[in-house]
Amino acid sequence: AGDPALAATLLDLRAELTGTRPAMGGEARMAEVEYYETMMLFFEQQGCPAGAAQLARAAIRACQEGGADAGRAGRLWSSLLTYAVEAGEWVEAYAALLANPDPDRLIECLHHLLRQLIAARRIDTLCSLPWA
Repeated sequence: AGDPALAATLLDLRAELTGTRPAMGGEARMAEVEYYETMMLFFEQQGCPAGAAQLARAAIRACQEGGADAGRAGRLWSSLLTYAVEAGEWVEAYAALLANPDPDRLIECLHHLLRQLIAARRIDTLCSLPWA
């Protein structure tokens, strides 16, 4: 089941990073996802999008293995896209866009990716992605 002290510490860290007090999760896989999300926030706040992206990918894998709802998975895919854009990893951002199971978040991510590609003057990349 895990170390209760460690779980409490992670919850405190998450509360500190997000400014909220999360509810305790019952399943071990979802606790793993929460751990990855907490560490994602830490790396994000430290200005390390590559580290946050790596943790987002781990959280997505844990979600898929744990059978998480599409909303949570969609949020994680959206986060991965954001971190990939921040790191200038345009192809990874595009892949995260396509993998997002939440249609509303997919549209938001599409707009974000397009705006960022244009702002970065990466029209060559924009034209090279297989949009069809």
